[in-house]
Amino acid sequence: MLAVDEIVVIRSVIGICFLVFTAKLLAGICQKYKVPGIVGEVLAGMMFGPYAFGGTIFFFGEPILRAEDPVILSFVQIGGIIVLFLAGLHLTFADFLHAGIHSFQRYSRFIA
Repeated sequence: MLAVDEIVVIRSVIGICFLVFTAKLLAGICQKYKVPGIVGEVLAGMMFGPYAFGGTIFFFGEPILRAEDPVILSFVQIGGIIVLFLAGLHLTFADFLHAGIHSFQRYSRFIA
C-alpha cells in the first residue's frame, strides 16, 4: 500500500507528463500549419489544465491535476519563469532601444 505522500507525488508526475505530452503534440500540430509552437503549448495548458479536462481525469479516486497541489504549483511557477526567460531571449537590445523611448513616453503616465 502506498503512503498518501507517494500517491500525491505519483499523481503529480503523471499529470505533468500528460500535460507535457499534450503540449508537445499540439505544438507540433501548430507548427505544421505555420503557427508558433508556443500557441499549441498554451492551448494544451488551457484545455488540459486543472480547471478544464485535467480536472475530469481521475487517478486513485482524485483528479490527476489539482490546482492546489503544491507539486503542480511549483512546476507552474518554474514554467512561467522559463517562458518569460525565453521571451526575453527573443528580444534583442536593438528592439528594446527602438521601442523603449516610445513606449516609455506613451505609458509613463500610468506609473503612479
